[in-house]
Amino acid sequence: MGTFNNKHLQEHYSNPRNAGYLEDADAVGCSGNPVSGDIIHLYLKIEEDRITDARFKSFGCAAVIAISSIVTESIKDTRLDRALRRSSQALSEALHGMPSEKMLYSVMVEQALERAIHNYRQRDPGKMKAAAGN
Repeated sequence: MGTFNNKHLQEHYSNPRNAGYLEDADAVGCSGNPVSGDIIHLYLKIEEDRITDARFKSFGCAAVIAISSIVTESIKDTRLDRALRRSSQALSEALHGMPSEKMLYSVMVEQALERAIHNYRQRDPGKMKAAAGN
């Protein structure tokens, strides 16, 4: 596994927040590399265009678990149009100390978030139109 040079990342790996399946999720996004076995499923509960709950299931290394935990914490109680910016900010603050070869996991987690939000909005074209106007 190796160790992180960052206590924040180590804490999120050792005690991941929001790990597990979210029953009745309104949105699901998946990203990863099936060849290497690193995969994340991100589940969102959404009410009135706001993420009220976020959970993840990941298969892979410590880095993907820590990053998934950080992202799910950062996007709770956030409007969809701001969730990606907030997750990017949280990751950039938390990832100093992440080995460069593990940085691809932040992209993987953000792709899962993008896909979940996109899939949610695709189900209701009115939400996609409203988001484009904001």
